[in-house]
Amino acid sequence: MKFYNIFLKNIREQFRSFWILLMTLISAPFFVFIYPMIIQSSGYNYRVQVLNIDKGAVDSKSGVTTLYSKSIIDSMKNQSGQMLVFSNVTSKDSALTTLKKKKSDLLLIFPEQFSSNWDEKASNPEMRIPIEFSGDVTSWRYLMAGVFIQDYLYKNYFEKQGLKEPFEFKETPLGKSSELNDFDIAVPGLIIFAIVMLMYTATIAFVIDSESGTIKRLKMAKVSTFTYIGGLSLVQILIGGISVIITYFTAIGLGFNGQGDFWALFIVMLLTCISIIAFSIILAAFCKNITQVVVIGTFPLFLFMFFSGSMFPIQTAPIFTIGSFDFGANGLISSTHAVTAINKIMVMNLGVKDIIPEIISLILLSIFYFIIGGYLYQRKHLRAVS
Repeated sequence: MKFYNIFLKNIREQFRSFWILLMTLISAPFFVFIYPMIIQSSGYNYRVQVLNIDKGAVDSKSGVTTLYSKSIIDSMKNQSGQMLVFSNVTSKDSALTTLKKKKSDLLLIFPEQFSSNWDEKASNPEMRIPIEFSGDVTSWRYLMAGVFIQDYLYKNYFEKQGLKEPFEFKETPLGKSSELNDFDIAVPGLIIFAIVMLMYTATIAFVIDSESGTIKRLKMAKVSTFTYIGGLSLVQILIGGISVIITYFTAIGLGFNGQGDFWALFIVMLLTCISIIAFSIILAAFCKNITQVVVIGTFPLFLFMFFSGSMFPIQTAPIFTIGSFDFGANGLISSTHAVTAINKIMVMNLGVKDIIPEIISLILLSIFYFIIGGYLYQRKHLRAVS
């Protein structure tokens, strides 16, 4: 009987700690649910731009011009299936712009002398036929596309035709990607993570004011909502700035090699801080005390960390496209755009004008978070003291 009573008592206690119970039950199923969606939407195909400036080899007897590059391209298209998606380009500059915007994974260039060198190789076996790759060498999509293309060329021209390493692969890294090691690649995401952690301090600040009755005293003193949120937000922005500085200089001390446009970085950091503070108001609306902040806040913290690209690359299918800017499901998470922007700045060496879509996204999401958070916070906490 005592065992039965203790059992019922603990069942009741679990339901009293409703948020802890809910988080325990739904966290793992949620991640199981979301991962297949991300994998299916990102797919397993790699986007290859082809710049073919091969002038061909002219037969001295017949005068016929042969483009060996074209036959290779056509063969790769037929044999790769959906693995490699090819598109033809006519300008290297426009192709590099597409690469920087992450609309393509690799640029494959057949030079002018490709076919003529191919013909010469018959009489000069030691000759190497040049092929150029270009892309972000820190991107796993670039690496995978390059591996598939090299594997195809090896199997079809090294082995089948008995040629001894006919190709000379030239790699042209995009931006500063060749200068970065694994640590350099990880640091930008960790800097954004430093800002995401504001979710706890900002939410706790809102909840403490409600729990302690400070909100009631401020309302009696006729302090406006704008003044209250503005003052609290400024403190959190300062905390975020200090956190970023500590993170950055810790990375520098450990050999971090990243650089970038200062003002572009400043704008991204500031807007990311504001967006996290705005989201914290939404979180605060569901919390009555600090314990609930720690429990309930774990779930959105995971989302902002793992599904924004802060910890590892995430690519989802676009919900809609404006110009060259794709907005996917994870675009509702503000840190997604912050990670994209900071990588453009620190890896691609781009400036403010190149991250305008990410800046606009951060501004709009901050406004959206503030509207939702303000409504919920007013409904949950401020009505009781009006």
